[in-house]
Amino acid sequence: MNSIKTVAVIGAGMAGLAAARVLADAGLAVTLFDKGRQPGGRLATRRVANWIFNHGCQFFTIRDADFEVAVRPVSTPWSPVFPKAEEKFAGVPDMAAVANHLATGLDVRQHAHVRALARREANWILRFDDGKAAAFDALVLAIPAPQAAALLAGLHPDYEARLKSIHLAPCWAVMLGFESPPPRSALETILDVPPWPEGIWASWQGGGDTPVSWAVRENTRPHAPKTPPAYTFHCSAAWSKNHLEDDPKDVIAAVLAGGWAFGTHTPAHAAAHRWRYALAENPLGEPCLWDEKTRLGLCGDWCLAPRLEAAFLSGRALAQRITK
Repeated sequence: MNSIKTVAVIGAGMAGLAAARVLADAGLAVTLFDKGRQPGGRLATRRVANWIFNHGCQFFTIRDADFEVAVRPVSTPWSPVFPKAEEKFAGVPDMAAVANHLATGLDVRQHAHVRALARREANWILRFDDGKAAAFDALVLAIPAPQAAALLAGLHPDYEARLKSIHLAPCWAVMLGFESPPPRSALETILDVPPWPEGIWASWQGGGDTPVSWAVRENTRPHAPKTPPAYTFHCSAAWSKNHLEDDPKDVIAAVLAGGWAFGTHTPAHAAAHRWRYALAENPLGEPCLWDEKTRLGLCGDWCLAPRLEAAFLSGRALAQRITK
């Protein structure tokens, strides 16, 4: 470990949490910095009034034994929705619970926006929005590749160039909340779905002319709390690219115009969230990056594949390289 004692991890998504857990278990002093309000990144859950929206990662697969140990206490199979596919899992009671579980016992600093990095002798210096700075022996960037490239500008030309070659597609997410159940949707009619309680579908993966690639009735998720009807829509990568800078109101209107047949029911709540870096289109092709000389490491799902488990494997791989 070259006498590494303190490690800063920027980004408290799955990759950052996985790396931090291995590093902390190895006896290192690890601090995670994240600009969000809670850990998890796209393991996100939004609560508005009585509605709950899992507007980021919707589900995940489990293939690795360590990953299963890490997430099974707060997850459950969602197989009835995917009867012919690889078994999928959802967080219980929501997706944010997975991140909160992994963050237990770790030193996570939320609302901590790292604006700049610098090198001072053998240390990495982090400079924050409030003008404060902190020094660490080693640095882990567990953030999307474009953001990591911007932070490393002029500090590590090799990594900066490799990061700029990684392309991540965006995804618009639309959240609709109703005070009472809408009528049976056109989507159910098209798919000939048996009526769910209150006549709402469970989930759907679409295409064609609609901007929507995924739709879910949040109330049908496994172990979901009983709330008024709530829907989450994910727009396709292609549509999201073409409408990246659209006003959220226009994105909501485009989804509502997609023929979901909510009838005269008007959403009591409608919001859109733009995930600018949602899907790695050309992964790096290796688990992580680690420069022992400068004590700089990078990890994320963009290293391996656009899956939650890939982010975990990347973070674990980096931590193992740091601690070997």
